[in-house]
Amino acid sequence: MLDLSNNSFYIGLKSYNQTTSSKFIGKDREVDSLLAILQTNKFVCLTGAEGSGKTSLLNAGLIPRLLAGFPGKVGNQWSICKFRPSASPLSNFKQALTFDGVLNLEDKPNTTDILDYDDVFSSMRELSLVSIYKNSEIYNKKNLLVVIDQVEDLFRFNKDFNHLESKDDDLLFDIAAKSVSYKTLPIYFVFSINSIFVSKLSQYPSLQELISQSQYAIQNLSLNTLKDIAYKGDFEVEATSYNSIYQIYELLSDDISYLPNLQFYLKLMKSENYKEDVTVENCIGQTFDLLFDKLQQDEKQKVKGLLFGVVNIETNSTHSFKATIDYIIQSSNITLSELKELLVMLSGFFDNLFEIVPNVKTAIYNQYKFNLKGNDFIKLNYSKYFNSKVFSDFVKEEEVSYRRFKEFTSSLKQYKIGESGLLTGPQLEIAKEWLINEKHTKEWAEKYVLPYADVVNFIKKSVTENERLIALADDKIKKEAKKNAFQKKLYAGFAIIALILTLFAANEWRIATKSQELAKKETKLAKAASKEALDSSKKAQEALKIAKQKEAEAKKAIEKEIAEKQLLLQSQRSDSLNKLRVETTLQTIEKDKKIREELLEEINIKNQLINIKNNASTLMIGLINAQKSGKSDQVNKAIKNLVSEELKFDSLNQLQPNIYISDDWMYDLNQKAWSMIEGKSDYHQTSMRLGEFSNYPIVDFELFNNQLVVLADTKGSIYITDITLNNIQSYASFNTQLPNEKIKRIGLKKPSIVVITTFTNKIYSYSLTTEEVSLLYETDLTFNNIILNVFYKSKNEEIIVVENKQIVFIKENGAIKKIKLDDDILAASFNKDKLYFILGNQLVFYDGVATAFENINLPKDLIGELNDVSVLHVQDNYLFMGFKSGEIKIYSINQENYSLKPILSHSKHFGEIVNIYFDQSKKALYTSGIDNRLFRYDFKYMESNLDKGFSKLTTPDESINKIQAYTNSLGQRMLMTIHDQKYLLSWHVDDIDMLKALNKKLIKNSN
Repeated sequence: MLDLSNNSFYIGLKSYNQTTSSKFIGKDREVDSLLAILQTNKFVCLTGAEGSGKTSLLNAGLIPRLLAGFPGKVGNQWSICKFRPSASPLSNFKQALTFDGVLNLEDKPNTTDILDYDDVFSSMRELSLVSIYKNSEIYNKKNLLVVIDQVEDLFRFNKDFNHLESKDDDLLFDIAAKSVSYKTLPIYFVFSINSIFVSKLSQYPSLQELISQSQYAIQNLSLNTLKDIAYKGDFEVEATSYNSIYQIYELLSDDISYLPNLQFYLKLMKSENYKEDVTVENCIGQTFDLLFDKLQQDEKQKVKGLLFGVVNIETNSTHSFKATIDYIIQSSNITLSELKELLVMLSGFFDNLFEIVPNVKTAIYNQYKFNLKGNDFIKLNYSKYFNSKVFSDFVKEEEVSYRRFKEFTSSLKQYKIGESGLLTGPQLEIAKEWLINEKHTKEWAEKYVLPYADVVNFIKKSVTENERLIALADDKIKKEAKKNAFQKKLYAGFAIIALILTLFAANEWRIATKSQELAKKETKLAKAASKEALDSSKKAQEALKIAKQKEAEAKKAIEKEIAEKQLLLQSQRSDSLNKLRVETTLQTIEKDKKIREELLEEINIKNQLINIKNNASTLMIGLINAQKSGKSDQVNKAIKNLVSEELKFDSLNQLQPNIYISDDWMYDLNQKAWSMIEGKSDYHQTSMRLGEFSNYPIVDFELFNNQLVVLADTKGSIYITDITLNNIQSYASFNTQLPNEKIKRIGLKKPSIVVITTFTNKIYSYSLTTEEVSLLYETDLTFNNIILNVFYKSKNEEIIVVENKQIVFIKENGAIKKIKLDDDILAASFNKDKLYFILGNQLVFYDGVATAFENINLPKDLIGELNDVSVLHVQDNYLFMGFKSGEIKIYSINQENYSLKPILSHSKHFGEIVNIYFDQSKKALYTSGIDNRLFRYDFKYMESNLDKGFSKLTTPDESINKIQAYTNSLGQRMLMTIHDQKYLLSWHVDDIDMLKALNKKLIKNSN
């Protein structure tokens, strides 16, 4: 059996906590950031991908720092109330307040308090925590921090907690917002949430402003941190060479969700079960499969039963695999005691891979880890890169079962509305096989929202109807057989009559034969008489034949003479042809030689390009070592070497455009070199940082006429600067003096008119010339309307306001037209005087003139997927979609039949897409997500080769709030982004432009 028990420095598949905080390395800077936000806003929303270390950062980073004496509103003493919502958010909140003893000075639980809390929550509503704290022992003696970990439970546990119908989540968030709004009251809140679900928080009005000001995305591990982790674990140098650490760093840079794999891999390497073929990517899955192979058959069945219970294809896209204990027992025939033994066994190898999540966590769960209740949940963690063959085979099998289930449901719906009939043919045979599969029971189907009983009845009805049709066909065949028997009897009568007629005809034939013999005798006599005449004729023919022979001999003699002359002529022609063939052959040989030389040259250039690109890591190490040396001559030498290699790469690429090798690898190196040549530690600290305009968060900016930059902060100030000036710090500021309002976004209606949207869903017009502000529009909050987008129709200076429940058109004269909708708008975009938006499960557009919306025909990959779209952007004839899962999809629009043609589907982001920007002049698409990563898709190469078209820009570990582009004074295309709501950062769009600028800096620095 496997043995992973050791006294390793590495904890494996667990979250770090206060006990293991000494092993929690490299996160001090992030803890400082969290503390700064918490101290300023009394609220932090920590976001990150699954497995990125959010819980560890709180338990082993933030909380120990607070308990060590961090100053709060009432001194440096803290009480920590920590819980996860599960499927009962308010109950778990009350339990945490009660049994953790957080409101008592001696930290002792008081079990009677929970009864009082029920009354307080019912009567005081959003003021309930304020009331409870003020009446507690710790009031004004200790600061209270409430940590709600894994807020995504509210959206993941959708079958057990419906956030659309329940009011518990609304009250919980209202309590948080209200409690932190009292500036002098020492109540603080921290949320942690999976990045995929952050957009769900936008449906809670009380949280909008808090989230916008206090969101923090967890950062990746730095290269130095990885090295420290390796060395502190007592690894030998050979086992953790710089290159292998660098490869792990690259892997985590691409997707931080590999962090649990790394933790398990490091622990595995210190055990006796480590094998050299195990990698970070496959270590969990390969070890799980190895364990599974060593199990007895009955144990394998129990593991299969557990997997059978937790796998759910409806939540597969968000890697949410969980089920209640009751469901696992009922659907898999495992007893409660067997399930407990199985979980104990698996936890010995894989720690928290299978986690028990209580529906309501009472005090008993703190004492007994494997205390199981029927309505509690078992959740499979770290499933994104589980990479187990056993598990993936199970998922594939489940996908087939679910897909069939979904198809039959769709057929049932079509049947009910009269668009199709019952199942027939191959589809019916598939349905029959699906129905008799012992796996597809009523208990199995309970995990899905599809109508199992109706589908089963539909299939059975189809089978019955099919059997009825078969019976009718059999009856018809029998009737045809009877009809055929009658016809056979009739045919037999006809045959007898035909036989009689045949005998009669035979007698007539004998009479005719005798008459014929008499005629033959008479003919014989006539032939003898004509014989003599024939003999005379033959003699005449022989004489004619002799004459013809002589004529033929003469003709042959003439033909022979002609042939000899032709042969002589052909010989002369053959010499000319041979000469021509030789010349042609020589030309072909020369041409083939040239082709071979060109091909060898192409191969040589391609190999040189590949070698330079593959040498990128060596170049990066050279830069890092030069920077560490602190010597300017070594820095210049390393940068000079880099520039030389990149210039060589570019010139080689220009020589052979047909074999273009992507230059995306240059950007990381150039950014590093840029920071080094300016003596900065990071690129975002260089001259490319365009300045900090305000002490308050920058919420939005807008470019106008490739010159003006208009910015706004939450305080209500607007800043205008000219990016063509050398000193961007020169700017004009305006105070809008909005009454009790905070700016959410801005836009330019005219060069002198700024349109402002606030967090209270109001729209103002602000004149930069008169500095006057006027209210243009205010949404009706009684219907929970939220402003999603504001667009500007330059043709008639009309403002288009897109809300979740309606579309509003504001004319130049102030007239307002509203179109109310039945479904919710999920995302919208404006292009060429057309408004495109997702309405329920449809993608539609509206030109503002027609009486109805026009539907866009969806390709198969978008059907049923629109609910997951986070960003919609339409420009030219392209349609771009960003999804909550981090996927990007690009389509071309056919304007004749309003259909979409897929161009690209890419899943490089590991969190929700936040920004999509298309630079028309360069035909390049830029995307950013809550994972703080910025990607570029170059349309020049994308349709032929996705790898050529895709590249990643290295960004600071800060949120990217907006993307736009402009052309600088040198004619170079530049990108502009807001980072962490603090400052603007510019980027060279073209790698070669940046290389030229870097080379210019190098020459200037050398002189």
